[in-house]
This record gives sequence, C-alpha cells and structure tokens, in this order.
Amino acid sequence: YVEVVFNHMARASAGEPVTRGTAGSIVNPATRDYPDAPYIAADFNDPCTIVNANDPHELRNCWKEDRPDLNHGLARVRQRIVDALNRLLALGVAGFFVDSALYMWPHDLRAIYDRLQNLSTADGSGFAPGARPFVCYDLSYHQPGVKPNVSWKAYAELGVLAHDRFAIDIGEVLLRRKPFHYFVHLGTRLGYIPRERALVYVNSPALLRQPDADGDLLVVSMRNARAYRIALAFLLAHRYGLARVSSSYEFTNLTEGPPVDAQGQIAPVRYNAEGACQRPWICEHRWPTVVKMLQFRRASNGTGIASWVDNGQNQIGFCRDRSGFVAFNAEISLTLKAKLYTCLEAGTYCDLISNGALLGGGTVTECTGTKVVVDADGQADIFIKTQLEEPFVALLATSKLS
Repeated sequence: YVEVVFNHMARASAGEPVTRGTAGSIVNPATRDYPDAPYIAADFNDPCTIVNANDPHELRNCWKEDRPDLNHGLARVRQRIVDALNRLLALGVAGFFVDSALYMWPHDLRAIYDRLQNLSTADGSGFAPGARPFVCYDLSYHQPGVKPNVSWKAYAELGVLAHDRFAIDIGEVLLRRKPFHYFVHLGTRLGYIPRERALVYVNSPALLRQPDADGDLLVVSMRNARAYRIALAFLLAHRYGLARVSSSYEFTNLTEGPPVDAQGQIAPVRYNAEGACQRPWICEHRWPTVVKMLQFRRASNGTGIASWVDNGQNQIGFCRDRSGFVAFNAEISLTLKAKLYTCLEAGTYCDLISNGALLGGGTVTECTGTKVVVDADGQADIFIKTQLEEPFVALLATSKLS
C-alpha cells in the first residue's frame, strides 16, 4: 500500500517562499498556491496554530506544524484527493496508509473513502471483483508529553488504525525504561486499541527521527541491533494487531531521504551472496529471523496467548495455545535457565531461530539448530544466554522431530 498525505501541504523553507517539489513542481506555501495539485488559498483552512490538542476543532482545523491545512469539507478538495487516490488504485495498489488522520474529521475521511474505486482486476492483480482498498489511518500525535483527548472509536469504522503506542512501549522496555513484564496484558487492558483494529510496528520513519528530551531515540533501531531483533520477534510472536515490518535504510541526519544515484533517482537494492541487502539498505523483511517469525505468526494465526510466565523483569515466555511457544531473554547479564510449560505435546522440537533453514510445510525431519525436549507434562528446559544477538527461542507444533 501507499503512504499518502492529504491533511496538509508542504510548508515554506526558511528564506525560500517558493519551493520545488521532488518531482519538479513549483509551489508557494506562503500564498498557498499549489498549481500542480491544483490547490489555491481558498482550499485551505485559515492559518491558526494547534495550541490545545484536546480541542477537536483546533486539532482538525488548524495547521499542523505550520503546514497549510486543507479544508476537507469542500467538495472540490475532496474530489481532488479522490482523483489522486483513484489514479493510484488504477495502477494496481492495494490500499493506503493515511498519514495524519488524527488531524482530519472522521466524516470527511468517510466521504473520501466511499468515493474510492474498487481494487483493479487487471491481469495479474490477484484482486477479486468488488474488492475494496485496504486503508490504515494514522492516529499518532508526535508532540512529546501530549495525548490528545480524541477517541480512536470515532475512526473505528473507517478501517485499520495505526498508533505509536506499541512502538514507544517496546522501545521503553528494550532500552531499559520498563520491564518486559509490562506486556503481560498487552491489549485493551493497557489502554490499547482493540487488536482487530490495530496496526502495530516497532518503529516508523517519523519515530526514527524523533529523539526524546535527552536526545536519545524513543524507539529501537539498527543502532541497538539486539534490542531491535527482540522487538521484531516479539511483535510477530504475539497475537496483538496487524504487524508491520519496516524495510528501511541507514541515514545520518534527520532530513535525509533514501539512497539515491547521481541523477537523484532512488538507488537500486543490491544483495550479497547470502541474499541480504547491502548497505545503506537494511531490508529487515529479508532477515532470516524475521522470515522465520513470520512463519511462526502464520502457523499460530487465530490462536490466543496462554500460560504467560516471566521473572518480573525481562525474561518472558508464552504459548500460542497449542500451536507454538516462545521465550525471550532481554536481560543484560542474567541467563534464562528454567523449566517452562510449552503447551506442546511430548517430544523433541527444533527451535526455529537457531535452525539453519526455514521449516517446510509439514513435520520437520532434521534440525541444525537447538533441540528442545518437551516432557509428558508439556514442560521443557529452556536455556538462553544473554550474549546471544537473538536471545529467544520459538517452537511450533509442526517443528516436532519425534
């Protein structure tokens, strides 16, 4: 799907009232003149600053960080947005991630969505006739210490909802601000959006560029690779929400875009002999551990969380009913060595993480990784050192060797 921004337009650069877009279009944010859109000053809300984010009128009708705010109540503004989205649908996209949805009235978003075309059924699209676009609405608010008093329920019937809450919480856990035990009740009991409506992730382009008050990152990233791998594995092991895995790139300053060639075109992704992306591309979605945990997530789809256990701090384990079991050791110096209930039948199982290859569709017949023996009571001795870059194990019912 495509990330789209239609809450606002680009703001003026300091000392440069006329700005050129990346595609070459000329705009004048100071006069709200965007000829290639096309938008004129009358298409925008009057300038005002969001001072009180708890005022829904101010949040939706004022300007986000000095960016000219479109008036979505105008029929001509809605139509231009619909036309742009429909052009993308005709090209074959499956849907959209709507940036800054929190800053727009839900009824305006509904009016726009209802006028979108169905997904394209052109040759090779794979979409069924009459299929509707998948749309996710961004409800994040990126002002530290401020939580707008706007309920997710107003957006619930529009589609899937994205919020930074999980990303910030898993960052606080793995960057040593909260214990992993915090997630024992991950879901509505922690004040989260219901899982069937939630899109969750461990970071985002915006969060990777938003330091906390001390100048440190709010979320995990490649700067702390061990924590990043734990976060991604936990995201995919748990049942909460629709998981999104980033496919990112390295950058050194907050305004840096993706890698480009000498002509300013996005640089091609190149791979090494193992199939991994070469830097500056990171390509988390190709990491073997991520691929294996995606397999775990698929195999445990539709199952619950059972038999959660932890040490009160940063060692946890839980079952996905009888389809799988995971254990994590996020401690710095404390080895996880315990007999844990796995919810699995007695037998010997192959750990997905340490195994050298992906599991096949059926029962595993050989294992190059750690073998875990489950006794008649469903208990297994779990041993995870803190020195590991991937200090977790994952067992599936289909990974049984005997």
